[in-house]
Amino acid sequence: MSQVNGAAAPRSRDRDRRAKIVAAATHLFRERGFHAVGIDEIGNAAGITGPGVYRHFSGKDDLLSSVLDHATDDLWTDLSADDQPSIEALVRSHVAYAVTHADAIELWYQEGRNLSAEARSTQRRLQRRYIERWVDALLERRPELSEDEAGVLARGAIGLIHSSAHSDRAGDPALLTPLLERMAMAALLA
Repeated sequence: MSQVNGAAAPRSRDRDRRAKIVAAATHLFRERGFHAVGIDEIGNAAGITGPGVYRHFSGKDDLLSSVLDHATDDLWTDLSADDQPSIEALVRSHVAYAVTHADAIELWYQEGRNLSAEARSTQRRLQRRYIERWVDALLERRPELSEDEAGVLARGAIGLIHSSAHSDRAGDPALLTPLLERMAMAALLA
């Protein structure tokens, strides 16, 4: 195993297995609920034994936190190169994420209350920072707004985008993407 900063770097196989566990847990938690899914089922869905999950996660609570942390990281990744993206770039990025990660969005709404207090606080802090980016971008585009007005519009547009994740029927991304982008921009510019 190679060394990174004096610590053992995770092997590629371990990262792949961890990603499979996170994907399986995301799907199962959304489909059946956090409390109705066992570690053995998650392991089986990821192609390993239930006890094998414990080599990567301390338990279901840790796994739920990791699923939501992974979702947050994915959402921010597209924006990391741009210090202050435009409101249009934020909308495009968020719609692209929502269309391809509906399970993770719905999971937050369904199971966020099952996070530990510390994990919930971390997620809320990240959400506030994310909303602040939207507010800054919206104020750049619409300086006549107050910060409070921009916050309401930003949260409303994000909620509108998220509404597509609350359906058991996934929509066609080719149809959903431009439609959600237009709807979100119309709400932000209202």
